[in-house]
Parts: sequence; structure tokens; C-alpha cells
Amino acid sequence: MAESDRLVGEESPRAGDRGRLQRHLLRELIEANLLGASIIAFFYLVFQVDELPVASRTAMQVMAGAMLLGFLLVLYLSYRITSPLVTWLRAESPAPPPSRLQIAVVVQPAVQALLVLTLWAVAAVAFATAEALTSDEAVPLRFFVTLMGTLIGGVATAAITYLRVEHTWREWIPTFFPGVDAPTRLPLPSRGGLASRLHVAFVLGTVLPLLAVGMAASVGLRLGTPVNATQITWFLVIAGIVVGAILSVNIRRSITQPIHRIQEAMEKVSRGDLATMVPVDRVDELGRLESGFNQMMAGLRQREDLEQLLNRQVGDKVAERAIRSGPEADIGGEIRRVTALFVDLVAFSTVAESASPGALAALLNVVFGVIVDAVESRDGIVNKFQGDAVLAIFGAPENDRKHAEHALEAAEAIASGLEAVNLDFGIGVSTGEVFAGNVGTETRYEYTVIGDPVNEAARLQELTRMLERRVLLSGATAAAVRDAVGGRLVSALVPLEPVVLRGKTEATEVYSLSPELWRGPSVDVESTEPTSGEDGGDGAASGAVPGGEAGEESAASGLLELGAVTGANARTTPDSVDEGSLE
Repeated sequence: MAESDRLVGEESPRAGDRGRLQRHLLRELIEANLLGASIIAFFYLVFQVDELPVASRTAMQVMAGAMLLGFLLVLYLSYRITSPLVTWLRAESPAPPPSRLQIAVVVQPAVQALLVLTLWAVAAVAFATAEALTSDEAVPLRFFVTLMGTLIGGVATAAITYLRVEHTWREWIPTFFPGVDAPTRLPLPSRGGLASRLHVAFVLGTVLPLLAVGMAASVGLRLGTPVNATQITWFLVIAGIVVGAILSVNIRRSITQPIHRIQEAMEKVSRGDLATMVPVDRVDELGRLESGFNQMMAGLRQREDLEQLLNRQVGDKVAERAIRSGPEADIGGEIRRVTALFVDLVAFSTVAESASPGALAALLNVVFGVIVDAVESRDGIVNKFQGDAVLAIFGAPENDRKHAEHALEAAEAIASGLEAVNLDFGIGVSTGEVFAGNVGTETRYEYTVIGDPVNEAARLQELTRMLERRVLLSGATAAAVRDAVGGRLVSALVPLEPVVLRGKTEATEVYSLSPELWRGPSVDVESTEPTSGEDGGDGAASGAVPGGEAGEESAASGLLELGAVTGANARTTPDSVDEGSLE
């Protein structure tokens, strides 16, 4: 179990409780046996009548002596049996205990109950034999009634001992098993199940009292010494109520506690706490239920981790689409009208020649952080990272009636963010119909968009270098924005001469997005363009580089200055157009 996982239920036992554990177990044995002795005393009190003198003074003395010696022996054996377990607990070893101790702690209730039952069985035979030997009449009846009455108390005592010892050890079982579901994996048969507990309660609370009294009455009638019916009835009622009530309380506690613990854990899960776990402290059906709950939670956490990983790999919207489609998703897609946005850094290859790979990665993380935030905050998706370039799509995989407007708003935010860190760049935006869907093979595919707007956006981005513009967009994008909105976006559109883009045969309407949109009207456009003599230190300092080493952060800051210089030089040379754009 991971440290971040939280167990629901009782608090873990304190270190001071380890020393008191053995004394507590001995007290449980004493209380259970005193209860059984009380039942026997009541039994013989009820049947102490003239017609059937069950208990004689000599037999009672033999019974008391045998029980005392046997009880002392049981306490000694119980102490010796639990000593290795308590010794390991007191040592507080970080290593898991040997398997023999793990098995021993699970079978402790059964072992302690067997000791008690053995004591009472021996005492019953001894007492019944003494009663028969000291009686002059009705010897079979005396032997039978004495034996059965003692065994009833013994079986009840053993059952109560099992439940009380099990409850005491249960809070310590997770300490012996580092894995939350380890107890259910022990090489032990499933025992002490719910059905067995209910059967025991029925037998001890109903069957045995009725059987003992009925057989005693039957034997008495055959020997001519009938038992008083009133005495039988009251013994049946009182013994059944006492034994049944005690067993009911202990069995109810053993069943309801783990169920309430799981219910509490489920309520936490419903509130979004997927780190919730329950301790597995038994090997019966409820133990398997606890283990199953933990396995279910482990699966949910794994699913959440995979979803988060998928979100980071392909974006929230594409990840949600993939999860909704499930493993049966096919290759294919649909025709959608979208707006594609292509961003590329200017002269990045020149910067890469003099920089370490780590510093380049840190620089790109700054750039991509600006781009991803701008795109995803406006309902777009980042479809591809391609070196220092990024392709973003608006209007797929989910419908967006304002995809063109959102794309231009993203371009504005990207331009503002990259200029803030003194980087030179080009942005191309194009609108049109594309194929949007899964492309690849049945065993490996990805969600992407294919169509002329994607290529056109890449070519417009190339054109920004020759026209010395930051953001260029197609006529279709400008028309979509004019049709959908007005105000500052429309007023920022600057029409340029149509251009035949590389790879195309027809001229494309080209618009520029005025820099005043993100710089403000009071800023001189020319003065904001990086130049070779300009000090980019302030701008570089504003671009924090997350996640890198200190040396790489410093190098990345230097690259921001170098990028500003080389980017400005590249804009003055039309031949420096990057040919690495999407075909």
C-alpha cells in the first residue's frame, strides 16, 4: 500500500497498546470462562430438586478442582501461544514477519477457542463421572444431565472466546500484513464465514438448550423420575436469552463493523477521494469484500492515472473522445469545418547550433507553455508538437461555432506571451473543411486533422518572415470572424495583397492581425521588433523556465536573448524561411 493511500476505520493501534495486548487477551479468556461457569451454576441451581438431585457436594468439589487446574493450564498455554506474536509487535520491526507468525495471528481465535473447549470437555467428563460414581440411583440420568449441562456451557464459552479474541486481534492483523489484501492470500481454507457464525448462534441459542432439556426430560420419564416442567421452561428461556444475547452482540459487531467501514470508504470515494482504502483484517467473505474493495480502488486509481497521462499526451478533449469510444473505436472520422493555427519560432535551428539539448528543451517548455495555455483556454486542442512548431485545431473533436474567433484570440495571446520573453515567431491561421478522426492502423492510430486549411496555415506561417508580420490569416478565417463577431478583432484585420503560397496554384487572400491588438495603440510597432543591438535581458528574465536544472535555466534565459537576435536577423532575409513545415 502506498503511503498516500488512506485506510478507513479504526485508528492504528498505538505502540503502548502492544504491551497491554497479552493482558487484554487473558482478561478476555477469564471473562468468557466466568460466563460459562455462571451458565453451569444456573443450570445446576435449576435442576437441584428432590426428584432429581443432580449435583452432590463431592461431585461439585471435583468439578471445581478440575476446572481451576484446567483453567490455569489454559491461561498458561494461551500466554505461551501469543508470546511470539506479542514479542514481534514489541520489536516494531520494519520488516514483515515470517509467514508462520502471519498464519498464527489469523488462526489465533480458533486456537484459543479450541483450548477453552478442550478444558470444558475434560471438565464435563470428569464432573459427570464423579456425579455418577457418588450417586445411588438414576446413574445414567445423572451422568447424562451433568455431561450435557457442562458441555452447553463449554460450547457457549468457546464460541464467545472465539469472537472476543478475534475482535481483539483484528486491529493488529494489518500490522502483520504489509499488503492490504494479504490475509486473503494465505494458504488457509476460508473459515469463520458469515453463514458459520449464524449457524453457531442458532445452535447455541436455540438448538442446544432445547436438545439438552428435551433429552433430560425424556430420560427422566423413562427412569420414572420426571423433571419439573416449570424448571425446564425457565432454564430454557433464561439460558437461551443470555447466550443468544451475548452471541448476537459479538456476531453483530464482527459483521457490521467491516460493513460500516466499507460504507464510510464508499462515501469518501463518492466525494472524489480515490486514495481511500480499507484494512483487510479477516479471511472470510467480509475479508474478501474488503480486499475486493481495495482492488477496485487500485483499478480506479490506475484508470485515473492513465486518463491523466492520456490527457497530457493528447489533450483533454481528444482523451475524452478516446475514452468514450473505448477499445472498439475504429479508424475513420468525419468532415468538419475548423480553424487551424500553426506557430513556429524564427531561426530556431541557428539557436540550436550553440545550445545544449537540455537548454533547448527548457526553452521549448517555456514556448509550449504559452501556446498550450492560450489554445486550451479557448476550447482548442494542440494536435502536434513538431520540433519548435505547434499545430492547434479549433472546432474539433467537439463542435465550436466560434472556432475562427477563438483561434484569433489564441493567436493574440500567443503573440503577447512570446513577445514577453523576447522570442521571434510566426503564426498562420486558416479556416476550412478537414477530415478529423483516427488515422493509422488497427493496432496504432492517432487523432488528427487532414486538409488544405492545415497546409495553408503552415504556409501562412512561413510567409510571416517575408512579410515581416507576426500573425497572418486566410481570407476564409477573416470572413468567418467578420460574420460571427465585430469589435476589436474585426478592426484589427489588415488586408494584404493576395499571395500564391508555396505548393498551391491559386492565390490566397491574406490578412494580417495588427500588433496593436496585443501590444496596445500606444506602442511603436517597429520599436518592439527585436534587433541585434537590443538588450533582451529584461524580457528573458520574465520567462521562467519550469522544471529544469539551474544551469539549464540560465542557459535557456541566454537562449531567449540569442533567439531575439537571430530572429530579427532572419526576418531581414527572405531566404531563411524554414522548410520544415507540414506538407
